[in-house]
Amino acid sequence: MYWMIGGDGREYGPVAEDQLREWIAEHRANGRTQVRRDGETDWRPLAEFPEFAGALREAAIIHAPAAPPPAVPGTPVITAAPAPDSARPLDIGGCLGRAWVLLTRHFFLLSAACATAWSLLVLLQWVSCVGPIISLLLTGSVMAGLNFLALKVLRGQPARLNDLFTFFGPAFVQFMLLGIVREAGIGIGQLFCWLPGLALQVLWMFAYVMAAERPGHFWEILETSRRAVLPRFFPLAGLMALAWLPTILVSLYVGALSGNYAMDLFMSGGGFAPDAEKVRQWMEYTVNLEVKRMLVVLLNMPFALMVTVQAYEDLFGRRTDAG
Repeated sequence: MYWMIGGDGREYGPVAEDQLREWIAEHRANGRTQVRRDGETDWRPLAEFPEFAGALREAAIIHAPAAPPPAVPGTPVITAAPAPDSARPLDIGGCLGRAWVLLTRHFFLLSAACATAWSLLVLLQWVSCVGPIISLLLTGSVMAGLNFLALKVLRGQPARLNDLFTFFGPAFVQFMLLGIVREAGIGIGQLFCWLPGLALQVLWMFAYVMAAERPGHFWEILETSRRAVLPRFFPLAGLMALAWLPTILVSLYVGALSGNYAMDLFMSGGGFAPDAEKVRQWMEYTVNLEVKRMLVVLLNMPFALMVTVQAYEDLFGRRTDAG
């Protein structure tokens, strides 16, 4: 029997040798994972246990990234994944460039995945009065599935559209709670002059991709993302601002148009003069603007997704090394 320290810092066990082999095959454990035999006190890297050498070699072959194609002059080169748990400085330009290259190579798959997720989570809100509630309940699983698909694309693994629904299973409740707490926390924070909500959006930016790679308790995932982002908060906030720049600019423009239209409509005659007809006109005008803004969000979404996943991979790397 064996004990293992997981990526979240918690101990798991005791487990049998076959169970540990399964975790190696599922890429939940690798050569650097700290393990001890039941009854022993010393923790050692898994690579030092000869009984798992074959399983580690097989996992390294299965999860090895595809070789990058020959570099084209003027095109950013996708580099190999960094060493596990490396604390590298964030290369904002490189991250944006690699994300763009991946998006252009897998444009139709990523666009279709984002459109499907967007349809489930946004259009569902307009179906009925319970649509927003259903959308919130599905957000965690859908967004984790979307990040799972993007992570497979980045790592050169076969990715399919049905990867979106990977987490509609036994662990659905944890993903549901992850989505509810994350989105509700950001939404409540935005009520206070936007800044707390924006801060939470950055601190929890890796929550869905972390959940996709290593599912677990929803609060542990949120805390892991927060601890990972906090030392690099401002560079990552800048990266996210660049990734979502079209959406930010359009949102500011839509907000200005909506505000100016409200002033012209309700302040005509020198005083505040609302009535049912003016309210109807203003709502129709703002709904039309919001539809256009959401289309920009949909178009921007694949690039922002790949930037997030690429930043995660650049900073924390893959956990598939066999030692």
